[in-house]
Amino acid sequence: MIFLRARRLSIIAALATFLVPASSSPGQVPAQAPEQSSKPNLLDRIFGSRQDPGGGWLFAGSKKDGEAGVYFAISKDGYNWLYVNDGSPVVRQTERDELMRDPFIQRAPDGTLALLWTWSTTSPAIGYSTSLDLVHWSKNRKLSLMAGIPGALAATSPSAYYDPAKKDWLVLWSGSVAGHPGSSPEERIYSSTTTDFKQFTPAKLFFDPGYNVTDATLIGSGMPGLSYMFFQDERANPPQKHIAAAEGPRMTGPWKAISQPIAGAGAESPAPLAVGNGLLVYYHQARDPQGYGAAFTKDMEHWDDESLRISFPAGVRHGSVLHITTDEYNMLHHYYRRYDAGLEK
Repeated sequence: MIFLRARRLSIIAALATFLVPASSSPGQVPAQAPEQSSKPNLLDRIFGSRQDPGGGWLFAGSKKDGEAGVYFAISKDGYNWLYVNDGSPVVRQTERDELMRDPFIQRAPDGTLALLWTWSTTSPAIGYSTSLDLVHWSKNRKLSLMAGIPGALAATSPSAYYDPAKKDWLVLWSGSVAGHPGSSPEERIYSSTTTDFKQFTPAKLFFDPGYNVTDATLIGSGMPGLSYMFFQDERANPPQKHIAAAEGPRMTGPWKAISQPIAGAGAESPAPLAVGNGLLVYYHQARDPQGYGAAFTKDMEHWDDESLRISFPAGVRHGSVLHITTDEYNMLHHYYRRYDAGLEK
């Protein structure tokens, strides 16, 4: 068990003031964890009140560098996962020389599903596609969001969050920017906002703790209160690469109180979901044969290693989690080799 720096339980209770983020549209809420608790769930109002226990979870991930497309896995309880489509990709490339790495899936307030991903490891752009049913996806679009950043080399690990107060999307990504001649590129978290994923505000620095960071994902909302950001500390030694959390007054920051590691060295690509009366954060662990581990907390202070409790498909990596309805779960459970005949445009 790993201890974060102490914070009063009254602070975490403030999480209950948040609205539901775009990942849970009305009526689409997290499934119950396998073990029930009589204690109130301090994180319920971030992820939604639990009105659909028959629903489930969708994990969207990639393999290797994303050459084949996006893979789906589903779970009823947030702990035990099954591949969709017999382990074949569900969403594939529609453009030449396109990768689909680090996919992030999110639901808009109108129910539209948005998928973002790393388009290339050598260009500052991300990919974007939408769907109404998790099966039929729009033609992939390349979003060049770092055009105004001098020395921009790559944009990876995107994520997006709807702000109900501003009625726009906050888009985050890991930006790699060339440093001084002969030095290593700097990696920081950048952001932009959009209402339609066509017009974007100029990219700006979102999180810079003074060292390389990547893989940022948020829990919280655009309303005042308290938000948390999980990210990957890229410093190699000391300490070794790890996942940490930072807190802020809203999902735009400013970010402070950076925690100790929530998992062991080498963990990357955090993916949080609410289960039971707490928060379960999945992470990719390249040295583990299973590939994925998980850490659980009830109070954002104390973390338990849940890696031995989870069952996760081997080979998938660097993904995100979305709550899905019962109908969506059942449809994906029976989805099988839709793309055997070739790419569907």
